[in-house]
Amino acid sequence: MVLCQKYMEYSYNYGDFSTCDVPWPERPKTVTAQEIIDQIHELILEDRQISVKSVAEQLGISRERVWSIIHEDLDMWKLSAKWVPKGLKISMVPVVWKTFRIFSARSK
Repeated sequence: MVLCQKYMEYSYNYGDFSTCDVPWPERPKTVTAQEIIDQIHELILEDRQISVKSVAEQLGISRERVWSIIHEDLDMWKLSAKWVPKGLKISMVPVVWKTFRIFSARSK
């Protein structure tokens, strides 16, 4: 609020008597190179249990950006500590767990 008042006072003192709202600068758009997306995808395919933190450290970009690329550009999410495509719907998770329990019980 104070910043807005100071801006208006500054504008008034220098001859701007307009009462119209001046558009404020927006947040800069994020641009992701296809190379970065491909590198993240390759790292995930090599090790499905890799963490966002280790991917960010290996590529030298922020964890937030890695998370955004994985979830928005690659359409993947973590299930049981492994990255899987989003095509695996939440409604399918109980079926997957039931199948997993059956096979793990058989292996004992």
